[in-house]
Formats: sequence, C-alpha cells, structure tokens
Amino acid sequence: MSSPSQDRITGVALVLLSALAWSLNGLYARLLTIDLPTTLTGRAIGTSTMLFIALLFIRGRMTPGMIARTARRGIVVIVAGSLCMISFIAALFYTTVANVTVIYAIAPLIAAVLARFLIGDPIVARTFMAFVTAMLGTVIMVGASFGTERLLGDLLAVLMSATFAIVIVEMRRKPDIDNLTSSLLTSMLTAAALCPFATLGTIDLRNAFILFLFGFTSNVLGFFLFIAAVRRMPPAEAGLIATVEIVLAPFWVWLFFTETPGQATLVGGAIIIAAVIFQITGELRQGRRMAVAEGLAAEVENLR
Repeated sequence: MSSPSQDRITGVALVLLSALAWSLNGLYARLLTIDLPTTLTGRAIGTSTMLFIALLFIRGRMTPGMIARTARRGIVVIVAGSLCMISFIAALFYTTVANVTVIYAIAPLIAAVLARFLIGDPIVARTFMAFVTAMLGTVIMVGASFGTERLLGDLLAVLMSATFAIVIVEMRRKPDIDNLTSSLLTSMLTAAALCPFATLGTIDLRNAFILFLFGFTSNVLGFFLFIAAVRRMPPAEAGLIATVEIVLAPFWVWLFFTETPGQATLVGGAIIIAAVIFQITGELRQGRRMAVAEGLAAEVENLR
C-alpha cells in the first residue's frame, strides 16, 4: 500500500511526463515532409490502430459492443473531436507552435461558458473573469496575425479550442461515454474523411515513423499517463501542472528550428496563461475548502 504522499509524488511525475509527451506535437509537425491531408490521414490511421489494440486489451470481448454503444451515444463527441483533431494539426501547418499551444489552453474556459448555456452548469465570477481575460489575450494574438499567413492558422487554433470545448461539455453531459472508445472513433472518422485527399504513397519510412510517434505520444502515451495521474491527485492540480506544456512546446521548435514567437504572442500568451492559472488555482482552493468542510462534517457525525 502506498501512502498519500507517495501517490501524489507519482501523480506529479505522471502529469509532467504527459505534458512532455503532448509538447512534442509541434516538433513532429515540423519534422514531417508530407502534405497536410496525408499527415492527417496517416496519423489518424496509426492512432486508430493503436487505440483499437489498447481497447481490445482493456475491454476484450466487450469491444464490439462498446464501439457500437459509443457510436450511438457519442456522435457529438466523435464529430467535434474529429474537427478538433483536423483543425489542430492544420493550425500547426499554418501558424507558430506557440500560437497553437497557447490558444488551445483556453478550451476549458470556453467549455465552462458553454456548459452554462447548454446544460445549465453554474458559472462563478472567477471563471467568467478568467474567460474574458483569456479572450482578450486571444484577440491580441489573432489580431497581430491579420495580413500575414499566420491568420488562417490562428483561426484554426480558435476552432480547435471551440470544438474541444464542445467535447468537454458533451462528455460532462453524458459521463457514461467511454473516453478511449470515443477517441478511437474520432480517429477513424478523421481517417475516413481525409483519406480521399491524401497521397499515402508519399509516406516513406522516415515520415511513417514520425507519424507513429505523432499519434502514440499524444493520443496514447500522454492520454494514459494523465488518466493515471488524476487517479492519484486532484484533477485541478493535475491541470495546473500540465500547463508546463505551453512552455515546452514552443521550446522544442525553437531549439531545433529556431522558430520564435512574436511580441503579440508573448503578450497575449502571458495574459492567457495567467487567466488559466487563475482559474485552476481557484478550483484547487475551492476543492480544498470543500474537502476540509467534508472532513469537519464527518468529525461532527462521528461525535454524535
């Protein structure tokens, strides 16, 4: 039996490893020498294969039924997830990795606002303030891209965040939807949608290996590491630590490709990161207050 402190240390290590895995996406996109539709299709095929193997290993004979049920219950998650995947990788092709990574960080804040109108979740003043602040940072970043080739990439990054926010809200509305199975079906839909536009014959051994890493480290390794982490620590704390990805992702492309973020990215990014950290730390404090209150209630009950 491990102690709570040992569990937390393990959880922190797992979150950091998951953030490291996710931070490599931009580097993989820069290393590839194939076109966008082929990248999307090849990555989706590889990811689908890996996720299907993982699902078979975990669910066994229940796999076909799980897939059929998720396809019925999770159609919104699957379609929105596919749009998110397409816009995410496309954004990496058209703008800087820093812009994509920072804009992606606003997705949970968008989700919190959407949840208020779509499923009636309350929205506290802290969350609304963080959302407005993050939108300001996003406007600064996207506004600086007007008249440049980065504008399309920035707008795709905004679409990516919005579609991922829809996924978050829908998963909250239907908590019985299986994460792993929905990820598998999302990748399969992406592969089917982009395959007619891809030239898979241009994928040589080098690009195939990069595509494998592209899908494995993000959709498999990073996913399972983070899931294992949140079983050992509060999700809000895990999310706070995972924001290190926002720093790591631009670092890799700067190190290997000398890709540097512009001044607007630094200013807007700093505003967004501050808003995200403000929101997550607020959730963390609220969670600790609730835990203390529950502990006191339990003590009072024991005294009766």
